[in-house]
Amino acid sequence: MFTEKGRFIKPTTRDMAAILANQWRALENEQFKFNNIHVAVYLPTVLVGRQYEHLIHFLLQVQPRTISKEAAGNAERPRVYTYKNIHIDVRTTHLLVGQMRVVCEVMLAERDRRVLLTALIGTNKKLSDTYQSESVYNGESIERTDDVLQVMRERLVIHSEREISWARELTELMYIARLWIPLIENRNKPELIEMMDMVSEVPYS
Repeated sequence: MFTEKGRFIKPTTRDMAAILANQWRALENEQFKFNNIHVAVYLPTVLVGRQYEHLIHFLLQVQPRTISKEAAGNAERPRVYTYKNIHIDVRTTHLLVGQMRVVCEVMLAERDRRVLLTALIGTNKKLSDTYQSESVYNGESIERTDDVLQVMRERLVIHSEREISWARELTELMYIARLWIPLIENRNKPELIEMMDMVSEVPYS
C-alpha cells in the first residue's frame, strides 16, 4: 500500500480485510455470482480483520438453514435472500468463538486496570477503602507526587476508553453470533452458544 506521498507501508490484516470487503461489495452491486469457495475466504478474512459492518451486511443476506416459528408464521411476503445454500465451515465458527473469547478477555483486563487505578487514586472512596483494606499496603501511608498522580489519571482515562472500545466490539460480535447461529449446522452450534452464554454473564454494554 502507498500513502498519498507515494511512500510504501506494509498493510495490516485490518487493511487487507477492508480492501477485500470493499471489492466484495462492489462485485455484489454488479450481481456477481459468489459461491462457497469465495465465502470460505471472505468470512475468515473480514472476521479476523474486524470488518464487522461488512460481515453483518453479508450475514443478513444469507438464507438461514432453519427458520423460526415466528418467521414461518409471518403472513408477510417471504424475504428474498441474496445468498442461498451457503456453507459456513466449522473452522470459521471456531474462529468466531476464539475472537469473542479474546475480545472479552482483553476488555476485562482493561476493566481491571481501570478499577485498580480508580482505587489507587482514590476518586471512588468506597472502592479505595475496600482496596486498601484488602491490600498488602494496608496500614502504610503511600505518598505520591503530583506528577505521579497526573500520570495515573491519564492512564485511567486511557484504560477507560479502551474498555469502552472493546465492549463495543464485543457487542458487535454478539450480534454477529446471533446472526451466525441459524446459518450453521446444528452439530456446530453448541460451542458458539456456550460462548454467547458466557459473554452474556459479563456486563459489557
